[in-house]
Amino acid sequence: MKNVISSVLVLAAWAVTLYLANNLFAGNFDGSMSCQTDCRKTLYWSAIGLALPGTLLAIVNVMQFRDSLLAKANLLLGFGLNSILFGIMVIAALG
Repeated sequence: MKNVISSVLVLAAWAVTLYLANNLFAGNFDGSMSCQTDCRKTLYWSAIGLALPGTLLAIVNVMQFRDSLLAKANLLLGFGLNSILFGIMVIAALG
């Protein structure tokens, strides 16, 4: 059951992140865009809010079920997404 929850959380986080990337690269930042700054902040923090619990559950799953391919895939996808999201945070803080 934890594998399924972890999968859903990580895949939902990836979907939110891809939607955020689509909005960021959609064009010029002007009044005609449907997703402005507050919307983008909400999407970013939602992606982090989904990715962290999903990755933590994946860590627990890998520790309990050492041979589960799904748990290892969730862990890999979760760590990759967390790296991207926290890398964006570091770049924003330094820039």
